Amino acid sequence: MQTIVIANNKGGVGKSTTALALADVFMKKGKKVLFIDTDPQGNSSATYHAVIDGESTLYDLLEGECSAEEAVQHTDIGDIIASDPALAGVQMKYTSRPANLVTLKKALKEIEEKSDYDYCIIDTAPTLEFYTSMALFAADGVIIPVSADIYALGGLNTILGFINQVRDAFNDKLKVYGVFITAYDQRTALGRDCKENLPIKGKELGFHVFAPVRTCQDVKNAQAAGMMLLDYAPGCNAADDYMVLAKEIIKRYGK
Repeated sequence: MQTIVIANNKGGVGKSTTALALADVFMKKGKKVLFIDTDPQGNSSATYHAVIDGESTLYDLLEGECSAEEAVQHTDIGDIIASDPALAGVQMKYTSRPANLVTLKKALKEIEEKSDYDYCIIDTAPTLEFYTSMALFAADGVIIPVSADIYALGGLNTILGFINQVRDAFNDKLKVYGVFITAYDQRTALGRDCKENLPIKGKELGFHVFAPVRTCQDVKNAQAAGMMLLDYAPGCNAADDYMVLAKEIIKRYGK
């Protein structure tokens, strides 16, 4: 099972959209996918139609109240370890217990030994705190979506530095699979400038650059409808671009 984290400490860059779209493309290609939502906001869990009340969640797993297998919900969308609003109130408690960092990694190892998942996709919150560290500790690779603005490109130093710290301290196999621009609009000078400058930044900092995902109103419409993008608008620009992204990930890093 290959574990891929979608991460960026900047909000509004399409992390959840990317995580959901990649999981969906992989599943539509016949891959078995486990999705994990570590963001206390739980937007991805809602899209997966996960149940929080009365069902085991990531919070229950971290609290030791369920096994790794029991934490997996089998929804009509796919398999997920769902987020829980309770995660927002206990992060400091987990941060004070370094041993908690390995909980997710151990859980995934347990799941991998008893299942045949091809991929695990982990969605993260726009922070560089405990839950993101925990996800990176368990991951094989990281994909970083960025918005088409100069400040976002400048902020790459922060997220890449954090990933390097996690790699050096906890997970020496962790790789940055690549960076790409979301909501790309080639009609704007800013969009074109960012597309031109990102490969320069990539050479400077040593990361691969994926093709951008074009701006598309159907992304927000799908979110409002609580649907996966490829089911809501399978032929839209963003859906096509996420298909291309997923194919490249499989070709370069996948199964």
